[in-house]
Amino acid sequence: VRPRAVPRLPARGLRLVRRP
Repeated sequence: VRPRAVPRLPARGLRLVRRP
């Protein structure tokens, strides 16, 4: 069972994506 509310890869990418 993989938790959808807690993404692993997107968690790190989201921070970089928010800061150009």
